[in-house]
Amino acid sequence: MTTKKPSSATSATSAQTAAPAVIVFGMSDIGKPRAGTFPAAQQLVAGKAAATMGLSILAIKDQKTRAMAESLPAGRITAGEKGFIPFVRENLFAELLTAAKDNGIKLNPAMAKYMASQAERSHKNANGEPSLPKDWSQFAVGDLVLAQDSDPEDGWWRAIVIKTTGDMLSLQWQHRLSKRVFIRHKYNVGLICAGLAQGPAPAPTTTPNKYPAHPSTIAVNQTVLCPEDGPMQQFWEAVPVSIEADTITLRWRDYDGLPTVKRSLNQLALICPDPGTKSIKASA
Repeated sequence: MTTKKPSSATSATSAQTAAPAVIVFGMSDIGKPRAGTFPAAQQLVAGKAAATMGLSILAIKDQKTRAMAESLPAGRITAGEKGFIPFVRENLFAELLTAAKDNGIKLNPAMAKYMASQAERSHKNANGEPSLPKDWSQFAVGDLVLAQDSDPEDGWWRAIVIKTTGDMLSLQWQHRLSKRVFIRHKYNVGLICAGLAQGPAPAPTTTPNKYPAHPSTIAVNQTVLCPEDGPMQQFWEAVPVSIEADTITLRWRDYDGLPTVKRSLNQLALICPDPGTKSIKASA
């Protein structure tokens, strides 16, 4: 009696049911996340195929990566480039990228950009808006701040933090068509009072400062940032002339000819106190 060799279909089925040894992942040519697992018997072939397609590989070697592999579909060696690894859910792919980075895998630019965009999307408050920093000591990806462009006379614009490196923030404009990345020191960004009000109030001080450190310390004749009435909600330096509870009447600091405006406290923003000693030259 002769023993028949298993058919290719039977071999493929056995491979798909074997315990996964590696996860192959990457972005499709249209920017969609893809990932799939392969067993040890296919690891070498899968690795060669991944290299030619610009994909990355994560070894399954601990409980965290094994649990992640259980949530991913199996890849298919014989399916060609498009079917090699299938599309996967965005939240699952974001977790996979985090695990890969934790394991020392360098993400290519497309995946790094995707990871940053996911972090920005997830770092939002209950209303689906970007989170507001509580003070100037710590920033997170996705935070909403105010920044000046190359010309200070253009006012302050809303920007999103996309990366933090020590005291330097990489930012993108929130509402402009241009998504260029620019860098500002953390003391050179303005913070919206609605976020600052959630942070600790500073200790009382007798030293006068034209820039209040906290919404609770805003006083007449100090300098704050006030949004205009236009559609872009651009901010400009303004000076409170009267304060009634949470309603503040302000004059535009550099435009004496314009009428005063009224804003609620949470609409305003603050410049970092003592910016003359703390500011760092901005980089475009």
